[in-house]
Amino acid sequence: MQMNESDLNLLQEKIEKIYEKEAESLSTKELDYIKDLHRKWEAMKSEAFREMEDTWNPIKFLKAVRKYAYARSLESFASHNILHGQYDSFDDEEYWSSEWEFRSPIDGQKWKREHNGIHHTYTNVLEKDPDLHNGIMRTHHLVPWDFLHIFQIPWYFLIFYPKWMEYFNSQNDGSIEYYRRKKFKKGNKGYANIKPDGSETTDKEAFKNFARSNRLIKRWNKENIYDLANKSCSSTRKMIFGLKLAELILSYEVAFTIQATHQCEEKYAPGYFPESKGGWYLMQIETTRNFELGNKERTDYYGGLNYQIEHHLFPDIPYSRYPELSVEIKKLCSEMGIKYREDDKRSTTYLRFLKECFKFSFPDSIRHFFWGKTKLERKSKND
Repeated sequence: MQMNESDLNLLQEKIEKIYEKEAESLSTKELDYIKDLHRKWEAMKSEAFREMEDTWNPIKFLKAVRKYAYARSLESFASHNILHGQYDSFDDEEYWSSEWEFRSPIDGQKWKREHNGIHHTYTNVLEKDPDLHNGIMRTHHLVPWDFLHIFQIPWYFLIFYPKWMEYFNSQNDGSIEYYRRKKFKKGNKGYANIKPDGSETTDKEAFKNFARSNRLIKRWNKENIYDLANKSCSSTRKMIFGLKLAELILSYEVAFTIQATHQCEEKYAPGYFPESKGGWYLMQIETTRNFELGNKERTDYYGGLNYQIEHHLFPDIPYSRYPELSVEIKKLCSEMGIKYREDDKRSTTYLRFLKECFKFSFPDSIRHFFWGKTKLERKSKND
């Protein structure tokens, strides 16, 4: 949508007024909500662990594994929100972003630098936002096609996704840039580099970061899988298998949710960054899409990422406020003639993501033949 400066200023004023109202009305209710959720996932983990211990029935064992993975999902997505500083204004230091540790083998400091510092600054800005094309994935024409992209769907689903919680460090610390530089003819062209100045991570830095990540992963696995299984009153091997299977399920759930919800709508030219705050707000609404709204249990499970529009606009507001914020943003969009994008079902969002992965795995000539050019490709040709 084309908006003049006056419209953008009005949009900025209205969104900031919504933010101020929400921030001022925060109460211990939000802190109590995350505390209750914390108790829920801890109790669910303990219960699922005991159920894994107490049974040799394969069906019951797998149900217990699934429950453990569900609890881990609540824990992991809650960590995302806590590390955003959503509870920093409350008195309880346990839930401050400076005190909380990621409940996964992820370097929290590097995650905050990449996610809070870069992604939420250059949200949906092509070639600037690392979360738009994680790893080696190609979902945009700006990334030059390489032979390896043919295999991106099986590579992600069979190799990367099963260990997403471990491999995600390579995105946060920039070591994936070394891999792309060595494997792709045009290296990191089209991808967003992790350094604030846009320069590439050097080989030396990548090796150092990779080694540090490996040490972190080994320590986490020892403390949260092997030591836990050894303390069990049941078979150590069985418990290791169950805990590892739960982490595998968690990795798939988190990977799919994050990647499917971080594929932006194609609206703005590469590298474009709005000159005003109002323009930035408009860009977030126009390029982001929500899914499966109105389900409290699923919102907890996704950590509010199903309300991605509201999360991009208000990343430091507790996610339990997103449903009511969604009502206000929808109303504002209706008043100002801005399209508010949402899918009724999670499967719709996921299938759209898979379609993009499939299309862009082919060379551009084949993609153009079967699916045509993207809006931005047509626009750049006309320009």
